Amino acid sequence: MNKKLIVGYFFCTGILLLFCVVFLLGPEPDIAFSQQDLVMQVASVWGFIGAFYMWFWMLADYFRNGVEEQKVHWGFFLFFGTFVAAIVYFIAIYSRRT
Repeated sequence: MNKKLIVGYFFCTGILLLFCVVFLLGPEPDIAFSQQDLVMQVASVWGFIGAFYMWFWMLADYFRNGVEEQKVHWGFFLFFGTFVAAIVYFIAIYSRRT
């Protein structure tokens, strides 16, 4: 398996873990970050770093390599869909090409 695919799946897992932890467990609004449990802290840091890295990476790939079919749609989806769009683009376009 390609090293870039492993890194991409690693960051996708972090983003999905962040969504699951935040939406299912829900952070307490009164508690500071340093007082939250370790799972919430790790998921938050891993997910936020992964989300921004993945989004910029997929935007760069879109502008560098592009997509032949529905190019404008993918561009708007990546720009406005941000993190969710980055996961979809990675699975639908990037992993098939690599």
